[in-house]
Amino acid sequence: MCQYLIQHYYYLKTVDFHTIEKCMVDWSVHRIPVNSRETFTRIAANRPLSIEEFEKEKASPYKTKKYHYNYR
Repeated sequence: MCQYLIQHYYYLKTVDFHTIEKCMVDWSVHRIPVNSRETFTRIAANRPLSIEEFEKEKASPYKTKKYHYNYR
């Protein structure tokens, strides 16, 4: 839904007032990109660590780590 609102916001900025006044706005769902989920997920943050970095993070006493695993 968020991607739908964002894309139509950008679309409405390009439409002139006469088109909006006549209610000829295209509210099509096809304006949403197919890979819309990728814009909200951070793929680069989930890159694998080197063996040295992994061992260093595993042995560190801090609760905030550079890695996170989910077994669902």
